[in-house]
Amino acid sequence: MIFAYLRTSVQKKNKISIEMQLAAIKEKAADLQLPELQESKIFEDCGISGAKLEERKGLQELLTILQEPSSRYSTLMVYRFDRLSRDVGIMLKIMEVLENNEIRLISVMESSLNSDNIPMQKMLVHVHALVAQFERDMIIENVNLGLAQKRREGKPLSPNVPFGYRYSQDELLPVETELKVVRYIYDLYLTGEFGYEKIVNKLTKRNFIFNDRPFVETDIHRILSNKTYHGIFKGGGVGGEYKGSHVTVVSEEEYVTVQKIRRRKQSAKVSTRKNWLRQKLTCPCCDQKLTPKMKRNNKTEYHYYYCANPKCKEQVVNADAIEKEVKKAVIQFLVQSPVLEQMVGEIESRQCEEFTHSRREQLQQARKKERLLLKFEEGSIGPEEFSKAFSALRQVSSTTNRKLKVTVRRKDLEALLEQKNQIKKQTLPEKFYFDLVERVNMDEKYRIKGIYLKNLKINIIEQEEIKL
Repeated sequence: MIFAYLRTSVQKKNKISIEMQLAAIKEKAADLQLPELQESKIFEDCGISGAKLEERKGLQELLTILQEPSSRYSTLMVYRFDRLSRDVGIMLKIMEVLENNEIRLISVMESSLNSDNIPMQKMLVHVHALVAQFERDMIIENVNLGLAQKRREGKPLSPNVPFGYRYSQDELLPVETELKVVRYIYDLYLTGEFGYEKIVNKLTKRNFIFNDRPFVETDIHRILSNKTYHGIFKGGGVGGEYKGSHVTVVSEEEYVTVQKIRRRKQSAKVSTRKNWLRQKLTCPCCDQKLTPKMKRNNKTEYHYYYCANPKCKEQVVNADAIEKEVKKAVIQFLVQSPVLEQMVGEIESRQCEEFTHSRREQLQQARKKERLLLKFEEGSIGPEEFSKAFSALRQVSSTTNRKLKVTVRRKDLEALLEQKNQIKKQTLPEKFYFDLVERVNMDEKYRIKGIYLKNLKINIIEQEEIKL
């Protein structure tokens, strides 16, 4: 069998598209008189860095399939080796999978590194990966140097600027008409008499707009909490906050006062109620997750979920009512005799990516393997010692991952089965039922039309398989 892996990085400069990579791979396969590449054997990751294995679903799926007995003696083709990874530790892991399953690796653009001698190719690819990682580290260093220079000059690090400014040639330039609105918002809030909703009403009456649309409460929150307006930029991962050279609209003292008012107002709105369906309710109009919100009238709290998208019609869902309905549906579904057994089967059969590897131990093992290989290349250890030590590391890594996987799965299964009787008696805490829920879909009238649990690909209301 022939497999192909394609990846485009997050860097746009000199990026080779997925289509171009695939065309080159197919042409190379034809030149080598290899069987035609099937669509089901093509795996890809678009716009993802080669340094993070956990974010590359296509590569993870490919590695899982390559470890199956049916994939033994197959061929894996890539456009360049750095499409697999620019990180030495990850590259070693990939090469280990290929070596264990005697899988031939072919690079279209690096023919000199292609070899039927897998151990030899492994060493060549390792050296190549070291060079690729060095190049990547140099790119990161150059970027960080550029960002540090911008910090010293008080320039923004990103072209994404807040309302009231525009970005031009690394400078943050004021938009006077918008900054007057920002000033007006601060003046209203500093009185202590205006909350977000009242400010929005004021702005609407005066026909003020935010990026070609009416203001909403989230806009007010972002403006009042943004330090850019009193001269401070966020530094991201390169040193924290720093002072900008741009035009400001409020003083530091005014900003601090606003934050005190915000905290005071927020503390008065604090509620101990759990929003069980947070990030689980989907707006039927725009597919955005609904946001929980609370309003207080005297001493009475009103809780509901709403869509924060200003383009959607303002319609709210009573939190207590919909949570009660969802819980009732989950319980009715779970008390059915075959359901828990079905869920157990699903949990047992699915490949839980989060449990297959312990990232910390994985990285430790990769670093040990890298150091060991460097010692071998430097000649400080002989082939026999290298082989023995490498085999021991590989065995430790395999055993650790296998134990973790088995332990976690057994824990899940036992807990679910033990709770069967408690589910029937409805004696379990609220958290149990809502933790099972993955998402809730509603129709245009905000009525529940689908409830989906995390471990089952069915709508528990209709109990029909999801067609993916």
